[in-house]
Amino acid sequence: MKRILCLLLLATLVTPLSLAQQPKRTKRQKVVSFLVGPWKDWKFMVVMAPLAVGMALDGESTARLQRRRPSAVELNPFLGEHPTPKQISAYMAIVFVGQTYATWGFKTLAYDPARPKDKFQYIYGVYPAAVGALHGDAARKNYNLVTCPSGTFKPPGLPGCVLR
Repeated sequence: MKRILCLLLLATLVTPLSLAQQPKRTKRQKVVSFLVGPWKDWKFMVVMAPLAVGMALDGESTARLQRRRPSAVELNPFLGEHPTPKQISAYMAIVFVGQTYATWGFKTLAYDPARPKDKFQYIYGVYPAAVGALHGDAARKNYNLVTCPSGTFKPPGLPGCVLR
């Protein structure tokens, strides 16, 4: 029994010393950890899902609108008046990656190791949901420009709906 207690005592004394001897992380390691972090955290990616869905719907509806109504003008100044599907896809991908890292930054700033049970650290989830809702609303408006009531269809290049 004394041997077991001695081993436990020795283990408790040695463990903190070995943790304290770990080398400090360099600036490069911190940057790499920040860049890789969002893509390894599956809970974070679930939080980013509304933004991804909203942006995908917005990009698809914009491309569909440009294809069905060539005279339509895109109001986003970063895309130009008549963007191609490749330009729309590239823009949406760049914006999604930027929004992901911005949200990851919010998450790392909101987390306080001294208070791990604090609910404020989850406030970062509001941002992608709100921006995803804005993109979803833009997609809804685009689909309303493209779709017609039942029994009619919108031919490419012609304004308005035509009876079948």
